[in-house]
Amino acid sequence: IENVRGDTESRRGRLQTLEAVQNAALGNDEGRVRGWLEGQGIAGRERLVQELQVDAGWDRAVETVLGDFLQAVCVDDPESFAARLPEANLALVATGADGPAPAGTLAAHVRQAGALRPLLAGVRVAATVDEAMALRASLPADASVITADGVWLGRGWVRVSRGQRYVGMITREQEIRSLSAELATAEARLAALAAERVAIRERIAALEARRHEYQVEVGAAERRSTAASGTTQQLRAELAHAVYRKVGTEPAP
Repeated sequence: IENVRGDTESRRGRLQTLEAVQNAALGNDEGRVRGWLEGQGIAGRERLVQELQVDAGWDRAVETVLGDFLQAVCVDDPESFAARLPEANLALVATGADGPAPAGTLAAHVRQAGALRPLLAGVRVAATVDEAMALRASLPADASVITADGVWLGRGWVRVSRGQRYVGMITREQEIRSLSAELATAEARLAALAAERVAIRERIAALEARRHEYQVEVGAAERRSTAASGTTQQLRAELAHAVYRKVGTEPAP
C-alpha cells in the first residue's frame, strides 16, 4: 500500500504540474477570456489540443500548422458567437467526426481535428527538408509541405516555430492523458489494497479469537490432565498399600 501510495502521489504531483503549465499555455488564467467564456456558458468546453489525437513524431508539425488554433474552444456553432466576441485573443472551432484524410498529408496523422481538418489536409508531409523542397517544386502554387520536426515550406516562404507558447502543447497534453489514466488505475489499485487490508485484519482478528478459544481449551485440558495424573498417583499408592497388606510384601515397581 505504501509503495502504491507513493507512486500515486508522485504521478499526481507530476500531473498537477503539467496541468498548471498547460492551463497557462491555453490562456485559462486570463481573466478577460475566462469571464467571457463563463458568460457564454462554455467555460467547461474542451480546447482543441485536448481533443486532438496525433501520431507519434508529428506533434511539432501539427503545432506549427495549427498554432494558436490549439487553444481554440470546441463548440457546436462558432459562427453564432461572431457578433459578441471579447476584446482578447480567442479562437472557437467546431468539432465533429473525421472525414477521410488524403494520403501523404498532415491530416492523415491527426484525428479529432474537427473543422480544421481541411487545413491539415492541404499540407503535404516529408521526412526531411531536402525531400520537402523536392516535393514542393512539384506542388501547386498554393500548396505547402512540412517535415516532422516542423519545418514548413511554401512557394517563396519557409516557417519554423520554436519559441511560441503552443510549442510542446500536444506532447504535454498526451502526457496529461496518460498520467490521468495511470493515476486512475493506481487509485483503484490503492482502494483495492485498502479493502484487502481490512479483510486481512478482520481475518487476523477472527484467527486471534479462535486462538484464544483454543488456548482456553488447552488450559482446561492441561488442568484435567494434571488432576487425572494426581488421581492416578493416588490410586497407585492405594493399590500398593492394599497389596502390601494382602501379601505382606511391597509390590514390584
